[in-house]
Amino acid sequence: MGNAASRASEYSGQLPLQFPTPDPNAEPLIISGPYANLRRMLDRWQKWPERQLTIIGEPDSGKTRLASQWAGEVGAAVIQGPELSDADISEISSLTVTALAIDDADKIVNGPNLLAALNLTRERKVPIMLTGACEPAAWALEPADLRSRLAAMPVIRIQALDDDAFKARMTVACKALFMKLPEETSDYLAVRVDRSHHNVARIAEALEKAASGKALTKMVAKRAIEILSDPEFRAAQTDS
Repeated sequence: MGNAASRASEYSGQLPLQFPTPDPNAEPLIISGPYANLRRMLDRWQKWPERQLTIIGEPDSGKTRLASQWAGEVGAAVIQGPELSDADISEISSLTVTALAIDDADKIVNGPNLLAALNLTRERKVPIMLTGACEPAAWALEPADLRSRLAAMPVIRIQALDDDAFKARMTVACKALFMKLPEETSDYLAVRVDRSHHNVARIAEALEKAASGKALTKMVAKRAIEILSDPEFRAAQTDS
């Protein structure tokens, strides 16, 4: 899932905040399958317990785009977890944001900085969203007060792709490579490949290699599946 367009923060400090704005040219968010409940939860952000929510999911499941989309809708500032971790705690405590999203919050190693962000949003009574690959209770950060706060935070997980969501993601991935994915080819792939979120882009690239500019027929899809198993292709994907 692509990122929304964003403008740089007008904040005068050193924190690299971003304030996303809607991108009219972006592909619409998928709202079926694993994203349906999540989309409804984002729409009801005023009712989040303690105005807090953590989105977790595997790599390339769309956490970053969902956080950016939500931030654009509510006027939230967005910061990456590692950047928050490296920041001066006094800057965090003096932020004047009306909502905050911390992407890749599970990559924070400086627990007091995350606690400062949670305290700030609680004191200001503004919403905060975190994203990560696993439950906040597993982040193993200090101090103990932070661990208890993270363990109590509401969590919603992006589930595995169902048929409709996989086909929708594949259509978007192929479109990004200037290819049109016919329904019969999409159906063929859906029951023959690993449908993990992370694999969608790899499948599209294998289709591009197999097609060589031709239509994406089922025969091309069969060849793409063979390419996916090729050690050289897999190594190239790992290095990229």
